[in-house]
Amino acid sequence: HRSLAARATQPAADGVSLRNIQSPPGKEQRSGRPLLVAVDVPTGLHCDTGEIDELALDFDVTVTFAYPKRGHFLFPGASHVGELLVADIGIDPKLAEGVAVEVAAPEQIASMLPARPLDAHKGTFGKALIVGGSANYVGAPCLAAEAAYRVGAGLVTLAVPQRIHPIVAAKVTEPTFLVLPDDMGVLVPTALRVLAERIDDYDVLLVGPGLGTEPSTRDFCSGFISGQWQAGPKPIGFGASRRSSQEPLRLPPLVLDADALNLLSGLDRWWERLPTESVLTPHPGEMARLVGCDVPTVQRDRIGTARRAACRWKCSVVLKGAYSVVASPEGTVTIIPFANPALATAGSGDVLAGAIVGLMAQGVPSFHAAICGAYLHGLAAEIRCEEYGQMGMLASDLLPLLPLAVKRASTPS
Repeated sequence: HRSLAARATQPAADGVSLRNIQSPPGKEQRSGRPLLVAVDVPTGLHCDTGEIDELALDFDVTVTFAYPKRGHFLFPGASHVGELLVADIGIDPKLAEGVAVEVAAPEQIASMLPARPLDAHKGTFGKALIVGGSANYVGAPCLAAEAAYRVGAGLVTLAVPQRIHPIVAAKVTEPTFLVLPDDMGVLVPTALRVLAERIDDYDVLLVGPGLGTEPSTRDFCSGFISGQWQAGPKPIGFGASRRSSQEPLRLPPLVLDADALNLLSGLDRWWERLPTESVLTPHPGEMARLVGCDVPTVQRDRIGTARRAACRWKCSVVLKGAYSVVASPEGTVTIIPFANPALATAGSGDVLAGAIVGLMAQGVPSFHAAICGAYLHGLAAEIRCEEYGQMGMLASDLLPLLPLAVKRASTPS
């Protein structure tokens, strides 16, 4: 895996600004050959695109000058970089002013994390509602809920289909529950009527973990995003309605992940319906569906794809993957300095989405919450790998390590 710890802001000649990455050479020299050190960039690496010559060597260490280059974080070239060190050669820091791409640094994360006042109560740290789960994906909302708590959220409620509620309640004890109408364990449009009664009680919503893509769930998501809940008979046992049948839902900020993103891609001009301060967390396949291209096109220009999407959709976007890219509606981009194959496991994205929604519940602005959530997620994986290595990690292994990641990020050395 590759991780980069960052320090003091400095400019980048090719348009990437970094809070001066410094990382000790932890990669052991390969047996039987000399240590290979690249100067500035590995020979054959395109600085802007990450393209690499087929004859390029794999370097153990790259010492770059002044600032890292985009190609250090873009594959396939990034796999040839090895440990990345930044050497100060006296370039004027003013050259970096106005640069719209940076690499997340510990000091930056520490400044974004919410305060923990001594006289706090659970309401101080916000309320998050997570809508998800289905008969085939029971664990996803559980992972998201615990992640939200592990980054400090005060109260988390799981809104899940009635049929799976007993299973989910047996798996996690801390969340409260909002039980929703379903059909064989998947959400149906009438669930919006129940959701409408409680939605004003929450600071932020996460929709998507384990939701599924059945037709009834697609109708549920369409009604949810459009702000209209379904008229018709109220399901027995779900209480009396306090809203008129055509009253729109006033959505708080949203985090949309997983199947919610897959369902969005089939809706016309869905981005116009998003509330402000929302976050989308697509992996490359989901991003390809949302923007109407193929995965290789996304991967060839991860920074540009994320930036264009965030600007068009007017929300923050986390394009997941090795060196995840976080883009703001204003076009600012932050690269998360972790590339760890241990995270390539089912449920990892649910933990990330939960961490982001947990930070937003505490009042962290959406773009900052997306950066912090992705950074803490990657750092938790690094901490786990220090002890156990990369293989065999479960998404649930990240959960108890998130508070330690918060502690490390809060006190950068």
